Order: sequence, then C-alpha cells, then structure tokens
Amino acid sequence: MPTRIGSDTESEEFTVDDRGALLSVVDAMSTTLSCTPTDLEPIYHDVDPPALESVIDHPGHQHLYFESNGLAVTISSDGRIALAPLDDGASAAGS
Repeated sequence: MPTRIGSDTESEEFTVDDRGALLSVVDAMSTTLSCTPTDLEPIYHDVDPPALESVIDHPGHQHLYFESNGLAVTISSDGRIALAPLDDGASAAGS
C-alpha cells in the first residue's frame, strides 16, 4: 500500500511503494475515493502503464499528469503521487 504523506481538503499525496508506480497509483486512487481498486474504471484508458513506470525508473525532474476516475493524478520521478478531485464534474469510480 502506498504511504499517505499529506492530505488537505483539496488533495491527497502518497509515495510509490515497492510494487511499482502502477499499483501504487491504483491503490492511492482507491484510498482517496474510498473504494476498492476493482471499483475503479481501468486507468489504462487514461494513461499508458509503462509511462507511469518510466517516470519512476528515470531520475530527474520528470512528472506525468493524467485524469482518471474523477481525479487529477500527477506522479513525479521522486516517487510522489498527488491526487485531486477534478472540478469539471468528471465521473468518479462506479458512475
């Protein structure tokens, strides 16, 4: 399970765990949305899974932004995952 490192009323922040970026992002999203990972729409419709891993695998100041399951998701090369609700009324998990 990714570690929650910050939270406020607007966003949640986690770190990538040893299972890799993809599973960490999915778990962070399900934690933020208070659902199980299987309740989420598949994120591969919104982002290329190897691209998630490549951000973590290549040190530097890289980040990847995408929108999925009603969340704005940013993953950074330092292992941080930032999640925030979309303001445009995009659908959340299970809708």
